[in-house]
Amino acid sequence: MLRGFGIAGWVALATALLVTLAVAAVSLHGVRTLRAQAEAAALTRAELGVTAAHESIRQSIEDLLAAARVLGERPTLQRLLRGRDDEQLRSFLARYCEAAALDGCAVFRGETLIATGDERIVWPQIISSALEQGERFLATGAIPDVAVAGARAAATEHADVTVHVVRRMDDAFAARLSERSGLEIRIADYGVRESLDGPFGVLNSDALARGGPVAAYLPGERAYAASVPVAAATGETVAMLHAVLPEREVMDPVDTMARRMLVVAAIVALLATTAGILIGRRWIGGIRRLTAAAERIGAGDLADSIPAEGGRELAVLATTMEDMRRNLIALTSELRRREAEAQAVLGGIVEGVYAVDDDRRVRFLNPRAEKVLGARAEEVCPVSAPQDRALDASQCAAPPAALQLGIAGAPAA
Repeated sequence: MLRGFGIAGWVALATALLVTLAVAAVSLHGVRTLRAQAEAAALTRAELGVTAAHESIRQSIEDLLAAARVLGERPTLQRLLRGRDDEQLRSFLARYCEAAALDGCAVFRGETLIATGDERIVWPQIISSALEQGERFLATGAIPDVAVAGARAAATEHADVTVHVVRRMDDAFAARLSERSGLEIRIADYGVRESLDGPFGVLNSDALARGGPVAAYLPGERAYAASVPVAAATGETVAMLHAVLPEREVMDPVDTMARRMLVVAAIVALLATTAGILIGRRWIGGIRRLTAAAERIGAGDLADSIPAEGGRELAVLATTMEDMRRNLIALTSELRRREAEAQAVLGGIVEGVYAVDDDRRVRFLNPRAEKVLGARAEEVCPVSAPQDRALDASQCAAPPAALQLGIAGAPAA
């Protein structure tokens, strides 16, 4: 099959292969580079997201401190403390927690719990963490499987009374952090070991060892994730903060771009191949025309001139062939002129003149020899034209008997 290819076919095939390989190499390198950059950007985004969430927790604790100070300054609280009406105090704390979007409020006199708006919270664990960490604190174990952030402030008219407010670091809190950071945020209570293992186990260990955010790709989650420990003022870790960026959000745009690049690469390869075929056909067309002209010259047809061709190389070849044709025409004309002169001289000689070849066959008879021998030159050696009498010996007939005796003793001409 390949043997039937002309030069144009080989040029087109070579062009298509080279262009396709070049475009494919560039496209693959571009896709790999794009994927690498997308992965690096995803890891950076996850790390920035978890850092932003960690900062949001710090701001939330500051908001809790402000809420605790406002509660400690409320006149209603001072009046209820003076009246020692615990039932009304619990009702007031519940309403304040609801209005301030808090998960729990409590009033302590020293380390003794006076009243609380939520009995489900283990308040002794809260007061213990508050005494260790100060007015801002983080605690684990106060609520099952959930870490809490809190703050405390003193009651303005009661020096021995402190108010404590807390907020659960649960899924709802994580959802609010997700809205702020733009990524899915998860919070794992450090007191629950099961939540620290699994796909995030290695990432959590690296984050704890580093003491800061660490990002990596998690095949089990098919996501890019970052982890950072949430530590109390004492340095104790109370929770692990995770930011999760699904792989599809990162790679779907990359895959779309890769498909577009491949389509563009295919179009470029097709255009290059088409251009190669067209250019090859134009070049080969000129070569074919010059080949046909050379065959005509070889067959003796010198009438048609050599067509001019475009391109420097083909133009030089066409000019050279045209010069050769003109030289052949001039040489042929000169030979015919000389032959005509020779025949004129021989025809004017009064003696009979004939010529034979190495095989003793007659090649030429002048008019006088024809009269003497009684044979015409066309009969002895038939020719198509007078100027073409010197033919191949196989075309010449045997000389008449009257001439054979003279031929036998004559030297070959």
